[in-house]
Amino acid sequence: VVVVNVTGTVRAWSLASGQLYWTFDISSLVLPASNPTLVFSSPVAIPGSKDDQRDPHQSDRVVIGCQNGTLLCLSAEDGSVQWHRPLHTRRRLLPQETDDDGMGSQPRIESKSQIFATPSLLVLPSTSTLALCVPTTDGRVHLVSVKDGSELVDPYDGRAETFCAPVVFQA
Repeated sequence: VVVVNVTGTVRAWSLASGQLYWTFDISSLVLPASNPTLVFSSPVAIPGSKDDQRDPHQSDRVVIGCQNGTLLCLSAEDGSVQWHRPLHTRRRLLPQETDDDGMGSQPRIESKSQIFATPSLLVLPSTSTLALCVPTTDGRVHLVSVKDGSELVDPYDGRAETFCAPVVFQA
């Protein structure tokens, strides 16, 4: 079992024996934003692979969405970092607030992309590639490669904040 708490501590243990296998603290990574360790989404188990064949009964990785818009992939075996990537964010200028850098006031830029919803796992029919559908609070829905965290297409703009996990239908 893998569980992550709101402050970003990830633990894996056996429910049968209670043995703790590993612990990982997300704050040990250098992540963008001021509160990188906050986690509100559930971890997603990624089916394992053996000789390039997915085994739906065995997970070898777990992906976690962080409140600051970063996706993190850990090894289910030992908790080592496989990859971590910030999702592309929408930025807007805040005219009422400025940063004074000594060269005059500049409008402050705010990032509006946070992950609160649990990503959904899917298989792309055209390539049999495993991907994640990740909604963010800026209204975008990202399609991300499980292999390396890269964005596979430009995000869909839903134009409204999203806090719920997507339901994915395979065609």
